[in-house]
Amino acid sequence: MRPGLALYRGAVTVTTRLADVRRSTGPIGYTGWTNPGGHHGAILAGYSHHLRPGPVTINGRRQRITEIGMQSAYVTLDAADRPGDVVTLLGDSVAETDVAFAWNVTPHQALFTLGTMGERTYR
Repeated sequence: MRPGLALYRGAVTVTTRLADVRRSTGPIGYTGWTNPGGHHGAILAGYSHHLRPGPVTINGRRQRITEIGMQSAYVTLDAADRPGDVVTLLGDSVAETDVAFAWNVTPHQALFTLGTMGERTYR
């Protein structure tokens, strides 16, 4: 028996905080992505952390990572979101299967990649 993913499913939470919140009408990021809603935020994680575009939640609302830089990424926002708000990359509201689908990888790969980012806190 190889329990692997079954042991970690639901046991790992990966979060960061909004570092900045902006309203813009023009293109942002390397690809010139434009958010029709006009609100976007920055988080301090990027492709050097193996992050990719995909789902996140902010204040209980489903949002997306849209643009990735080396040390930062842009996320879509609601007008009520503020700097310091928690961004959940993996956890109760964002399953490894959601991330895996967006990244075109297996759930195990998504869990392993996000689970190795940043500081670890055990509870």
